[in-house]
Amino acid sequence: MLARRTRGALLAVERGVRVDDPPDDHRRRRVGGAHRLKAEDAARFSRIGKSPGRPNRAGALPREPSGTYLGHMPGPAFLHPQLPSLFPKPPAGERWIHEIRHDGYRTQLVLADGCARAFTRGGHDWSDRYPRLVAAVRDLGCRSAVVDGEAVVQDEAGRSDFAALVGALRHERYRIVLFAFDLLHLDGRDLRPLPLAERRAMLRDLLAGRSADFALAYSEEFEGDGADLFAAADRSGLEGIVSKRRDSRYRAGRCDSWVKVKCFTEGLFAVTGIKRTRTGEVNALLADASGAPVGRAFVTLGRDDRERFWSAVRALSDGDHRNSRAGEVELLAPGLFVRVRYIRGEGAMRHATLKEVVGTPHPVG
Repeated sequence: MLARRTRGALLAVERGVRVDDPPDDHRRRRVGGAHRLKAEDAARFSRIGKSPGRPNRAGALPREPSGTYLGHMPGPAFLHPQLPSLFPKPPAGERWIHEIRHDGYRTQLVLADGCARAFTRGGHDWSDRYPRLVAAVRDLGCRSAVVDGEAVVQDEAGRSDFAALVGALRHERYRIVLFAFDLLHLDGRDLRPLPLAERRAMLRDLLAGRSADFALAYSEEFEGDGADLFAAADRSGLEGIVSKRRDSRYRAGRCDSWVKVKCFTEGLFAVTGIKRTRTGEVNALLADASGAPVGRAFVTLGRDDRERFWSAVRALSDGDHRNSRAGEVELLAPGLFVRVRYIRGEGAMRHATLKEVVGTPHPVG
C-alpha cells in the first residue's frame, strides 16, 4: 500500500501540480515541480546575467580523469554523467526511489570560485544558452558545486515540452528551468562516492527556501510502487519515470542502478518510403499530416497487415532503389497510412514500430 505522501504525489502528477506547494497566493504558483512564470517576468529574466562567452567551438571538453580540473577554470570541471539503462517496467522494492522523467536536455551546472558554467551531457559549454541557470547557480551560497539535472520548458499543464525548449533556446531563454536531481560536488568535496540518498538530501538542503521564481527546482522523489507512478505518468501524458537505487554511488556511463521506463504512444502517419539497411533491417520512412518527415519505424506486422503493407509498397513504389552508405531506399507515392507505436516526448521518433495498416491505395494486390 502506498504511503500517504506517495498517494498525494501521484494525484499531483495527474493534476500537474506539486504536493508540497503552498496555496495559490495570486502571485505565482509552481507547476509540475518547477516554475511557470507570468508574462511580466519575461523582460526581467531575459536580462539576467551576461553570456560568459560562446560555446566551445572545438566540441566536447577533453576527457579528464575523475576529480581533475581544467586549467582555465579554478574549480571542478565537467564530470561525465551517469546514464540510466532502458527497462521495460519499473523495478520493485524499497531500495528504489522514483522520479518523473522530464523531456529536456541533460545539463550539468558547475560553480567554482564565482565562475559558473553550464554543460551538455556530452561536455559542450552551453553557458551562453542558459544565462538564467548560470545566474541561479551563482546564487546558491556555496563556494563550489556541481549540480546534475534536466533543463526544460513547461507547457500550461506543467508537462515538460521539448519543442518549446528548442524554441526557447532561440528566443525565450528566460523560460528555461532546471530540475536538479543530483549533487556531485559541494564546497570542494567530491560527493560521488556517497549513496544517492545522502547526495539528494544535501541537494534538497542546498535548494531549500528559494523564491518561487528561482530557476533551479528540486526533482521530487516518490516512494512506494514505481508501477503506480509509471501508470500515473502515462495517464498524464508524461514521458516516463526514472528509478534509482538509494544506495548507489555516482559512476559515469550507462548503469543498472539507474533505470528509465518510458511511456509509449501511438499515432497515424504516411509511409513515404522503405529503407533496407545493410544489416537486414527493414524500416518504413514516415511523414506527418503536413508531409514533413518524422522518422522511421521497424516493419513488425501480423500476417494479414504484413501482406496488405507489402502489396501497397509494390503498388506505390517508383521502382528506383537508391543506394547509400546506410543501405537502400525505395520511395513511395502517397497512399499508404499506418498506425505507429513510439516513445512519447522524444525530439525525434524513437523505438518506433508499425502496429497496423489503416489505409492503402485501391486496388491493392
